[in-house]
Amino acid sequence: MILDSINHIYKNARILVTGHSGFGGIWLCNWLSMLGADVLGYSNELISERNPFTHDYLNRAIKEVKGDIRDRERIRQIFLDYQPTMVFHLAAQAIVIYSYQNPEETFATNVNGTLNILDAICETKSVRVLIAVTTDKVYKDQGNKIYAENDLLGGNDPYSASKAMCELAIEAYQNSWFNSSHTKEAASVRAGNWIGGGDFSKYRLMPDIVRSLMNSEPIILRNPNFVRPWQYILDSLFGFLILGAKMSSDANRYSGAWNFGSSEYSSITCNEIVNKTLAIWCSKGAQILKSEPDYEETKHLRISSKKAKDLLNWAPLYSIDETLECTMIWYKEYHARKSSGIQFDMSDVYENQIRKFMNDLKVRNVFFWSHI
Repeated sequence: MILDSINHIYKNARILVTGHSGFGGIWLCNWLSMLGADVLGYSNELISERNPFTHDYLNRAIKEVKGDIRDRERIRQIFLDYQPTMVFHLAAQAIVIYSYQNPEETFATNVNGTLNILDAICETKSVRVLIAVTTDKVYKDQGNKIYAENDLLGGNDPYSASKAMCELAIEAYQNSWFNSSHTKEAASVRAGNWIGGGDFSKYRLMPDIVRSLMNSEPIILRNPNFVRPWQYILDSLFGFLILGAKMSSDANRYSGAWNFGSSEYSSITCNEIVNKTLAIWCSKGAQILKSEPDYEETKHLRISSKKAKDLLNWAPLYSIDETLECTMIWYKEYHARKSSGIQFDMSDVYENQIRKFMNDLKVRNVFFWSHI
């Protein structure tokens, strides 16, 4: 069973997570710490600084260091001191609209930051595996197409272009240095639009919806009819963990680019996401307004996960309705605790949802693994 393999591989493993205080990084660090990994987080903000709630469990379970991903010497020293065996690289400027407003910062953070990680790996003997998280937006826009790993890379906006450049840099290092050493392998992972509790970023649909509901304000939609591959955060992270486990035992076979997308039934419009969310929140009076977008965005975006299904036995476990249900449970609990007016911690909610996800994997085992 893949869960047994994951438990074995990650227990006591020395893992560096960049961008650990971000939305995906917090979920990943929680999961890795629950698996018994020795985790060091590196980010421009510590967990307590980044989020409007504390994380007592993570503060006890992992180590964290504050630093800029663009600081080459700082990163080099972190690798030298910590000697990780595996690196999950999540640090990035990940907001499309912000990339239009700050293109230079976006390219410097995403491209130069990734180059700093690649160079540090070259100089650190202990590192065997790199999993770099990019995006499903790295593909050249070809209309209503389902993109596979070998499709053309591109990017109509600074964020997408910067991530496509990261992909090219990772491939170049893999072919130029990592392969020749036979001790290091790199994979880039391209996931869909993550949904899950704990995301408070600006210009993202789910956080925007939740903020509007909590503050009794209108929900503003830039592109209500745009289609996205919505995906539960733990579905994506489970794919990354499987890949990391496979690479740890047979790195060369599993290096390269991987899509971890949603099921075809989860690629729905922004407007449908809003309506489903309102039903779960039990909000009947929410006002939905459309604003004219300031910047151009891709209308249709879908990626194929056939490679991950065929070679990793991976497929999304949760439907879009289950994904939204888990997400809103998180935010409802957050809202209730915040309303109490006292300092609160959400660590138990993270842990409960991860344990529920793993339990659902076991319960659905026969059906799940026989249908992918």
